[in-house]
Amino acid sequence: MDLKLKNSAFLSFFLMILILCSFSPSHGEEKNELNAKSQLSEELDNYDKKKLELLLEKLNDPEETRELADLIRSIILLDDISAEKKSKKLSIINRVKLNVSNLNMEKLIINSFKSLIIIFAAFILIKIIRFSLNKLTDIRNDLDIVEKSTSNHSRYIIFARKILTFMIFALSVLLVLKVFSIDIIDYFKSDLGFELAARFITIIFVVIFSLILWSVISSAIDKVLVRTNLDQTGNRIRTLLPLARNALLILIIITSAIIILSELGVNIAPLLAGAGIIGLAIGFGAQTLVKDIITGAFIVFENTLAVGDVIEVADHSGVVEGMTIRTIKLRDLKGRLHTIPFSSVDTIVNMTRDYSYVVSEIGVSYREDTDDVINIINNVFKTLRDDENYNLNIMDDLEVMGLERFDDSAVILKIRIKTKPGFQWLVKREFNRRIKYAFDENNIEIPYPHKTIYFGEDKGGNSPSANINLRKDKI
Repeated sequence: MDLKLKNSAFLSFFLMILILCSFSPSHGEEKNELNAKSQLSEELDNYDKKKLELLLEKLNDPEETRELADLIRSIILLDDISAEKKSKKLSIINRVKLNVSNLNMEKLIINSFKSLIIIFAAFILIKIIRFSLNKLTDIRNDLDIVEKSTSNHSRYIIFARKILTFMIFALSVLLVLKVFSIDIIDYFKSDLGFELAARFITIIFVVIFSLILWSVISSAIDKVLVRTNLDQTGNRIRTLLPLARNALLILIIITSAIIILSELGVNIAPLLAGAGIIGLAIGFGAQTLVKDIITGAFIVFENTLAVGDVIEVADHSGVVEGMTIRTIKLRDLKGRLHTIPFSSVDTIVNMTRDYSYVVSEIGVSYREDTDDVINIINNVFKTLRDDENYNLNIMDDLEVMGLERFDDSAVILKIRIKTKPGFQWLVKREFNRRIKYAFDENNIEIPYPHKTIYFGEDKGGNSPSANINLRKDKI
């Protein structure tokens, strides 16, 4: 459908040119013009014979001839200037009529052929530009990137492509009109017209270049983020690159705005001074925002946390999904996303930095031998470490910290296992499962809350009997 519209546009353009050609004078008008010229010649013959004779006499005098030549040159120069001014006052439509009316059929065919070549070249150039811009987005097509981000960058590329296509089409139209001796650029040959055209082209170029630059930078950053391994360095890169992308976006917008305002004739120096004053006022009025930005900068550059870390901050815990210059985004175990401003961050507990520990308290009955229980726990740990699914996540031997305390109905033993960061929960769940099976096999009682009813004793040391009344409800 797009190709049909383009063909229709090109055919419409040539149809317009052919219609303009119909403005050429008819044969009757040419005949009237010849009759007028003949009549004017007769009047000159009758009226100016004596003046021509006097002119011939004066030509014999060299001084008179030189003065006459200077006068004629002045008249010709004034006539040319007047004609040029008159030509500039003509509208574009009148110029089209005037120039097309002077074309003959042979010249019209040649110019039409040249126009076809220009339009074909413009069509090829548009295809090349579209192919090049599509290549810029190919690095995004190979990545698993969020759909919203992809649509934004595609929209930037499409916008830039439309602007370039329009500029090429406009240039081709100007060249085609130039072929038919219709030079619209004459209107821009004045100082004011040339300056306006130059500034307009500069603004268009700045907008297109900014869009393309932003798309390339953002696509490259997304490529690095997706292909980065989930190690400590990778998490660091995934934390810093989005912040760098936001900073570059702000820099591109500010730079482009300054250039565009400068091209529009706005004095930049007062604006920069005013921006400093406004920034100072905003700094006093938006202290929380400034605190968010400054605190976030220190947290990021001190490497306190990174994307992918499991942290606890401001009474919330979860995985760090992303950070901006102002907030942290946490995803908790229930899938809820928490957005926390840096200004509310007092303490950060990072549970996945360098290494982690499984800290477990195991309760057994008072009647159990704690040494036997510790031996069973050590055997369970050995079987866990021999399992290839878990041995890579365990960094050190089991650490039995001993008998921790005496509870109401249990003796508490405390143990600790060193694991790789982020794997402590996986190891702990499997270790607890194996402990339960081992205790069941060795008849180790895991106490649970229960009550012992004491009825007291008489003087002879005998416990009184319990009075139990059984009642059968009537149906």
